[in-house]
Amino acid sequence: MKDNVTDHMKNKLPLTKEERSHIMSDLFGDDGIVTSNDTIDFNLKSENLCNKYPIITDYYTKRLKNRLFHHVNRPLKNSSNPDRLWTNNNCESMNHRFKIATDWKPQILPELLTKIFDITKLHFIDIRRSIYGQGNYELSELFQKFYTSPYIWGTKTPEEKDKLYKKVLAHKTLTDKMIFSSNGKLVIPNVKRLARKPGQRHRPKSAAARTMPRFAK
Repeated sequence: MKDNVTDHMKNKLPLTKEERSHIMSDLFGDDGIVTSNDTIDFNLKSENLCNKYPIITDYYTKRLKNRLFHHVNRPLKNSSNPDRLWTNNNCESMNHRFKIATDWKPQILPELLTKIFDITKLHFIDIRRSIYGQGNYELSELFQKFYTSPYIWGTKTPEEKDKLYKKVLAHKTLTDKMIFSSNGKLVIPNVKRLARKPGQRHRPKSAAARTMPRFAK
């Protein structure tokens, strides 16, 4: 959300760098709008921001205000671990993130692989952090047996941490008879084979369509 607001002010509004910095501080700072104590405080700070920077009023009131209140301010007040709620960029298309990394320009293969690795590395870091309940990811019910409290995680040696992390990556769930949803709450029977058309002898994918030849009478 921070990135989206910054991009909009930079590309759509005639604001100086200093003004953008002050607005971001008023929005997301320690005493900003997102940390308001209640609805009255939230509305008061919002009104002060619009009076201070009238050029942002239309964008803030129509597109940003409700999102900040319902998806940032309220969750921050109701969650014991709010870091994972909104400060990440998971809503951004991965394709767009690759374009940003490459600056919309063709890359030679070694440089492209390096940039892809740097982007995906963040996801693996979050997977590792999910083991002790931090980061942007949470362990599903199928992986809850690997959960370790932050205190116990801190007492482990680097070798022990790597060993546990590799166990999570190598873990395979038994799906020969049942199929589980990503959150582990939905379970359905696994079909033995894919559907086939009547008279089809080959596997459904890439099966050639055959027609009976017509013979001249």
